[in-house]
Amino acid sequence: MVIRGRNFSNGEIEQIKVIVRENPDVSRRQLSFLICEQLDWRQPNGLPKDRSCRDVLLRLAAKKIIKLPSAQYNLPSQPLRVYSPEMFLPNAHLQGKVDGFGPLHFSVVSTLTERRRWNYLIAKHHYLGIKTQVSRHLKFFLYPMVKNACEILQGEGA
Repeated sequence: MVIRGRNFSNGEIEQIKVIVRENPDVSRRQLSFLICEQLDWRQPNGLPKDRSCRDVLLRLAAKKIIKLPSAQYNLPSQPLRVYSPEMFLPNAHLQGKVDGFGPLHFSVVSTLTERRRWNYLIAKHHYLGIKTQVSRHLKFFLYPMVKNACEILQGEGA
């Protein structure tokens, strides 16, 4: 069975059923962490695919394959919080075409500080702004490898 792009074997569906049945008093979130651990279902950054797993659980429940415990609470929808930057601010603006800067360095966003920095920059500079992302995505920074990178990117190693 394919759900959210993952092909779940009959054995995995049975594992999910057992985990749900054996843990009737835990929250849906706790169930998703147990299932992610049991199925070794992780994001590229190594964290459990918690949101995806909860969506899979809801879809399995809708198909009457499993019976989920009642939701323990409903969170009101909130906009994504964008923190003011605890970050570098360039002391020079880079202008020109991308190919004029030589090699580029890609850095995958993986820490809380980097996520806050990325969210701030997208909210401030991207024409669509910042929105909560629930699908597959990678956040990354792209740095030009220029001669004066240390001067341009304060606080960042070149």
